[in-house]
Amino acid sequence: MSEKRFFKIFSQRHVIGETNQYLLMFDFIDKSESISNEILLQQPFVKNLSAEKNYLYRLILKSLNAYYADFSTKMKVQNLIISAEILAYKGLESQALKTLEKTAKIAEEAELFTHLLTVKQTEFEILSKINNYDIALDKIKEFENVLKKQVGFTAIQEQTTELYKVRQSIGSIRSKEDISQLEKVVKQNTKQGLPSKKSNLFLNSLNIAYLNATKDYKKELVYLEKVVDLYESNQFLIEYSVKGYISSIYNTANTYRNLKNYKKALFFIDKLDNLKTNKLISTSKSISAYLFYLSNNLRLYIHILNNEFKLANIAYERIKNEYHLHCDNINKSVVYEHLILIIRIKIEQSEFKKALQLSNIIINDTSFKKREDILTYVRLINLLIHFELKNDFTIEYLSASAANYLKRKKRLYKTEKEVINFITKFTSGNKKHLDKVNENLKILKDDHYEKSMFNLFDFQKWVEDKLTKY
Repeated sequence: MSEKRFFKIFSQRHVIGETNQYLLMFDFIDKSESISNEILLQQPFVKNLSAEKNYLYRLILKSLNAYYADFSTKMKVQNLIISAEILAYKGLESQALKTLEKTAKIAEEAELFTHLLTVKQTEFEILSKINNYDIALDKIKEFENVLKKQVGFTAIQEQTTELYKVRQSIGSIRSKEDISQLEKVVKQNTKQGLPSKKSNLFLNSLNIAYLNATKDYKKELVYLEKVVDLYESNQFLIEYSVKGYISSIYNTANTYRNLKNYKKALFFIDKLDNLKTNKLISTSKSISAYLFYLSNNLRLYIHILNNEFKLANIAYERIKNEYHLHCDNINKSVVYEHLILIIRIKIEQSEFKKALQLSNIIINDTSFKKREDILTYVRLINLLIHFELKNDFTIEYLSASAANYLKRKKRLYKTEKEVINFITKFTSGNKKHLDKVNENLKILKDDHYEKSMFNLFDFQKWVEDKLTKY
């Protein structure tokens, strides 16, 4: 609302004739629940729709640029650099250099290396223009020093991001090969430049991602505490990566969850929820959505792990009306993690048709390819739901389809094989064979790489229940 009020004041400076046609269009779009070009063309204030929409778009951006001029350190530095460029262009070099000197201090404190490079380059250009070559040379040396910091930071940033990419693709670790992929990235000989707080942030994050994958949760917690402390003792780091700060708190909660310290985990989830009103979060739809899903996903997961399905369902009912505010502003990986949790709740409530509908959303989304663990897990759950619905005529086909998909993706691990084997052979009447599947699953529940498959849904207990009623 404050952005809209500011825009209306700002747009008054751009009145054409007696009426601001662009403000009329803005108000009409703002008040409409749905809008189309056809509806806009019918309005009396529209003469050239394409040109007027483009002008309104640019005007809104100019308004937002003015509104957010001092919103963050980065934005403030960017605007000061522009001011200095204008002063220099107008021949006011001494004022431009004073502005750049002030800007350099702010950028250095916030470790805005790329901006600081621009400042040093601009200082050099202005000093050269007024023939002050001695100081111009000093600026070149300062530029080189900043560049070393930037190169070192970029190297560790690249390595950490590469690990995130591999980690995202793999999802939950199910084999030694998965670990090998991560180790290959972690052991890269990254050249370090001059140390910085940003570099330390990424170095710690690199260790966190690897230790989480290898399930060394106690050691991971040490690095998480360092990261949270780095963020909270340096506001510029939170400005630099608000999502990174949210993730550090979420990862701390999740690690306590892995250590089965649910009280501590819930404490950090509450800490996440309390960030909703932070201006860096509340003014961004994507960051608000990220916070919404992360905190609620973990809260639901903890309820499920504790077999508190009534509480899980209450939590789900409480937030489901907020989906429309967030679902279009977050990546599918996070949304589908949430759907998997809701599917689990619906299975527990024997709402299998609803669970099937939700699982099909993920399976039928051919554009989603980032999370192999989600894509393979949901096929196994989907098959189990069909079994519960007694869709016998499709079980054989779906079992073969699921097995082939998992083979193709190299995700047909032992647990998946046993569950598919049980479902396909259940009607065979071979009780001895089915009992063997149950015994195999009991062993897999304690296997280092397989046990994670039983966290969200206990396949062994489900098999045992079916055998009891056989």
